[in-house]
Amino acid sequence: MLAAILPIALTIAAGFALKASGIIPRESWGPIETLCYRLLFPVLLIDIISNADLAFGALADYAVAILVTLAAGGALALAASARMDGPARTTIFQTATRWNGFLALAAAPGFLGAEGAPLIAMAMVVIIAPVNIACVLVLSRWGSADPSLAGMAKSIGRNPLVQGSLIGLAMNLAGLHLPGILQTTFEMIGAGGLGIALLCVGAGIEAGRLRRLTGATLLGLAFRPVLMPALFLAAAWALGLGELERLAGVLAFAVPTAANGYIVARAMGGDAPLYAEIMAWQTLLAIAALPLWAALA
Repeated sequence: MLAAILPIALTIAAGFALKASGIIPRESWGPIETLCYRLLFPVLLIDIISNADLAFGALADYAVAILVTLAAGGALALAASARMDGPARTTIFQTATRWNGFLALAAAPGFLGAEGAPLIAMAMVVIIAPVNIACVLVLSRWGSADPSLAGMAKSIGRNPLVQGSLIGLAMNLAGLHLPGILQTTFEMIGAGGLGIALLCVGAGIEAGRLRRLTGATLLGLAFRPVLMPALFLAAAWALGLGELERLAGVLAFAVPTAANGYIVARAMGGDAPLYAEIMAWQTLLAIAALPLWAALA
């Protein structure tokens, strides 16, 4: 397990060092993240999901366990943050329910072997759209912005990860496959996204923010990487999931929150600075927690 986590940790550290040293300046990381978000990972999702043997019947319990975990975790996040101001409450909800699927995909081969990526892809199919919808609704209720329903629907529909997941799923269900040259092109583009995304995670860590361990930050850390994987394991054992499905689900819920939630928080009146602090700590703690959760699964 150490052999699986060390390359991830070292790649994240390399991203941190590249930004801290100024080799790749701070202002250059935004376009790199946009490249991942807009192209590399949608292409990777289309490639993985369209070619995966999703076996929805066999994986129905896996999908149910994921959705139960999200619903329970989201409800607990709102209840635990009830006394906070609205923007902070939205950040606790977002950092509990959003997940860094990029990091999960990058970690999947080491943790799950060759069969791991399709299970993480399946998790993406199940998680991405509901989580984005739920976060937009929560921000609309408790954030300082008040977007229209039409604007919320447009934001969800324009999410490139939602689009990539749905395109891949539609191709899979229709039995469509890319021609050989395009398939190779998609594989090359998507594979580049994994390493670049890990570098971006490292570059997103702000050392100064790590010194701010407030009660709100600790609450965010209680959900990831602690409570959410525990909730999933409880659901997985109750549903009788196999070891591989348990490992995949634990990986999905133990990775840190997604960086795009920070952008959403800024745009819709959430507590963006708190989001950044929680995300930085979750990233560091997840590196240590992932092997422990894998052993328990």
